[in-house]
Amino acid sequence: DYETSRHSEFISNLRSPMDGVILTLAREKGQPMANGQLVKRGQMIAQIASLKSLVVDVDIVGKNITQVRPDLPAKASYHAWDGREFDGHVIRLSPTINEKTRALRAEVEISNDEGLLRPGMFVEVALIVEKREQVVTIPRYSLTQRGGRRVAFVVNGERVEQRNLELGLDDGKFVEVRKGLKAGEKVVVLGLETLSDQMPVRITAR
Repeated sequence: DYETSRHSEFISNLRSPMDGVILTLAREKGQPMANGQLVKRGQMIAQIASLKSLVVDVDIVGKNITQVRPDLPAKASYHAWDGREFDGHVIRLSPTINEKTRALRAEVEISNDEGLLRPGMFVEVALIVEKREQVVTIPRYSLTQRGGRRVAFVVNGERVEQRNLELGLDDGKFVEVRKGLKAGEKVVVLGLETLSDQMPVRITAR
């Protein structure tokens, strides 16, 4: 009887075919589950998945559709971890356009080795369609509008000089400056609303 009981216990163990974590159990779906309960073939006992990488559904609209392709690098972020980015890449593009939203669905695989991201989260994804190095950049918050143009105010001695800028790539934090600014020049980052060309200023921090 002892050996029979041990054998029954052994064959009653359920083993997952993959490594991962339990997402849901049958009892969470309203199905009563207890030790020793008989189950039917195909009955859901638990949902198990690996969270080392997650797939994010991204809707792409307008001219951006022409720039997206499989293997395109991506960065994902979530507001709970300010400044933290998670690497990823595009793994699949839908063959059709959504009839209601006119958007193209892209699947982006995101690395999640630390398990910080969880299924069901709404994350922000940036697709990197072009990358340039060794260029002049400016913080996005140091830009303002004057006469319908994007400008920055450069510190020149004890006054500021308004510069009309020709901008390039934008990663959401820094913007490439193609014309209008040289490397090493100091720009104003606070109080832009009240500034005008040649207004006197005093530098309070370096």
